[in-house]
Amino acid sequence: MSNTLAIAAVTATLRNLLLGAVQPLYPGAQVTVRPPDRARENMTADSINLFLYNTGPDAAWRNADMPGINPGELAAPPLALTLSYLVTSYSQADDETVSHRLLGSAMSALNQALILDPAAIQAALPDNDLYLQVEQVKVTLDSLDIEEISKLWTAFQANYRISAAYKVSAVLIQADQRATAALPVLMRGQGDRGPLAQAQPAQGTLTSVAPAGGQLSARLGGVIVLAGDALAGTSVSVRLVNQRRGMATTVTADSATNSSVQATLPGDPAIFPAGTWTAQAVISRTGQEDWITNEVAFGVAPTVSNLPLTVSLDSSGTASVALNCQPDVGPDQDCALVLGSEMFALPAPRPASVSTVTFTVPGLTAGTTYPARLRVDGVDSLLIDATKAPPGYDPSQVVTIQ
Repeated sequence: MSNTLAIAAVTATLRNLLLGAVQPLYPGAQVTVRPPDRARENMTADSINLFLYNTGPDAAWRNADMPGINPGELAAPPLALTLSYLVTSYSQADDETVSHRLLGSAMSALNQALILDPAAIQAALPDNDLYLQVEQVKVTLDSLDIEEISKLWTAFQANYRISAAYKVSAVLIQADQRATAALPVLMRGQGDRGPLAQAQPAQGTLTSVAPAGGQLSARLGGVIVLAGDALAGTSVSVRLVNQRRGMATTVTADSATNSSVQATLPGDPAIFPAGTWTAQAVISRTGQEDWITNEVAFGVAPTVSNLPLTVSLDSSGTASVALNCQPDVGPDQDCALVLGSEMFALPAPRPASVSTVTFTVPGLTAGTTYPARLRVDGVDSLLIDATKAPPGYDPSQVVTIQ
């Protein structure tokens, strides 16, 4: 997700891209960002003008939930935009051959930049966080017929010039409205049995990955159980991947049978941050090539060490809640505090990884104790005590407002 600087960040990134394309060809050439009727105002040098002429909804993201929000939770959807730009070239001496060369260089550069480089977006405009959004920012050539382009130049109230139109999507601007998250479900039907299903046996197939002990998510150094069919072998290892962080590691299985594999997760927070991971079994059998199963996702939860916690409201009715957590929260990880059903996000990016995250919490009621969850990259700290029968909320995982 990105803040309200996202549109300006796209424009600044495209301007830098075009500047790098035309200046080697014509030293002193400039790239302006002006309305077409003022593109040559006080300008004599060779130039490219980049003009944002329309902002429209992005169809693919229009009704999508905000990233980081789990099914059933309520949050305002992101403002998903497609930006429409017009690229026009001008020569110093009104030589159309020169202007056409400039336009060709600009179009070639944009054709090669089908996906805007996150590093280029970050460098283009201070304080923007568009480069952190999960969805890539793509640039595509837009085909406008002569009637459409004529209407545009008529609206610009400028003399027509040959131009190229481009669409940039998707640009996702996060809503300021606070999200809400219901408390976790304690039981799924009688005996927590849930739905019953039968699967056909297959060679090395996973059906589920879950932490040992019945918790909803795993923790650093904890044991996970991979369930499935035909999982036994001469030796078995488990490959763990965090796609969003670009991290992967492999651990040797503690035990393996045809129906399950147990493995201990790494205890090093530097290589195993909280968030969503996938696991797949790598099965070695004598005389055969290694068999790699399908991937199944599971969550690695952050651990908060200073709960229960009591905090006081200030004169404006706002509290400051500081939580000590492990693993550290990375500078670009999504992070939020959920008190009861109220969610409070921690803005990103942050200067560095931190072991203490501090939230400003307005609008809560004094004298109330709230179940507390720290959410990192979509995975909550453990609120449910699974050792109880039936399970219940862990009484230590609370914040009291006074």
